Amino acid sequence: MHPDVQGRGLATEAVGEVVGLALGVGGLRRLTARVFAPAAASSRVMARLGFTHEGTERAAVLSPDGATWWDDQAWSLLRDERPPHAGGAAAGRA
Repeated sequence: MHPDVQGRGLATEAVGEVVGLALGVGGLRRLTARVFAPAAASSRVMARLGFTHEGTERAAVLSPDGATWWDDQAWSLLRDERPPHAGGAAAGRA
């Protein structure tokens, strides 16, 4: 996200809507997300939405400039683990 709009909860809200649609209307049982270690804010979004950190693959992804190896975090959320606040408006349609 552009720095001017970071820190407002917009990513959490947007991802929460997708989570609600996927687990509710979409009928999915499990969601997975991958987060590269430099994206600490993305890890916080996953945690806020109730995702479980399943593990980290160390030095698994080469950065776009080819200069650094990044860790790759695996996150998951099962439909029955979804907290009430995860999923925004779509959560009520599950």
